[in-house]
Amino acid sequence: MKKFAALLTLLATMLACGLFAAPAQAQRDRVFVASYGSDSNPCTFGSPCKTFQHAHDAVVADGEITAIDSAGFGPLTITKGITITSPNGVEAGIAAAPGGNAITINANDNDQIFLQGLTLQGSLTANYGISFGNGAALYINNVVIEKFTQDGIYFAPQHFGSLLISNTQSLRNTGNGINIQSPGTVIANFDHFTSNGNGELAINIRIDNPVPPRSGVSINDSTLANNAAGGIACPEDSTEIYAFDVVIRNSTIANNGGPGVAMFYCATSVGSSTISNNSPNWTGTQDESVGNNQVGVGIGIDNSSPLLPAPTQ
Repeated sequence: MKKFAALLTLLATMLACGLFAAPAQAQRDRVFVASYGSDSNPCTFGSPCKTFQHAHDAVVADGEITAIDSAGFGPLTITKGITITSPNGVEAGIAAAPGGNAITINANDNDQIFLQGLTLQGSLTANYGISFGNGAALYINNVVIEKFTQDGIYFAPQHFGSLLISNTQSLRNTGNGINIQSPGTVIANFDHFTSNGNGELAINIRIDNPVPPRSGVSINDSTLANNAAGGIACPEDSTEIYAFDVVIRNSTIANNGGPGVAMFYCATSVGSSTISNNSPNWTGTQDESVGNNQVGVGIGIDNSSPLLPAPTQ
């Protein structure tokens, strides 16, 4: 009996110390959210979560969150490599809170973030659609970003960052459609991108790193139109001369309230593009090559700088 009593005492002690406690639920490689989900669920397909933030916290680094149906899944802060996506026909929405962001990214230096099939809504009360502070790369595909009081996308890596945007729209934001601000090196590519109706520039670029490796911005098959302050601009700061290259191909830059293309102290190449009805269409101090473009419909070209060749009509 004494041995039995001692065993019971030992078992009670072990239970009190939590040695027999159930193990914590392991994080999953892929998790799901749905309109009918609950954040008390394990985020499986059969028992999905309710919000992107809870799903983010439940998935492993470099894992995937998939929206099962169309709904609003709440703003989130991303701190690791992750993929957030929805299948064709599903609208995965994020309605940002007043004064907040739809998506805030502060990941590790080597993390890659993939965003696909999302709709981000600011309702002219939230700050940024996407605010990127750190990470290796941000891939955005088939995303709509609209009505934020600051920028649609604020991309500000402190060291190095890649930004790849395709089939995406940044619309009617009070600030810039895209704002790239970095003291480091940035590689950015825009493909089938639309920046329309923003209160400032369609694309604003300020890269403050004049030393190698060079930064580069490529814009292909895109439309920058109806933005109050202009189409695309790089900084008017001679300390940043040739810190980066800008290449524009097969794109339309039109009907902007400021310069269509304002290239100051950055190496620029523009080809097979339409640049019209801006105010003016061209201005700046540096341009490597301009060719095979339709330029100058409605508003004259600013050729005040001898370093800016007259575009081919």
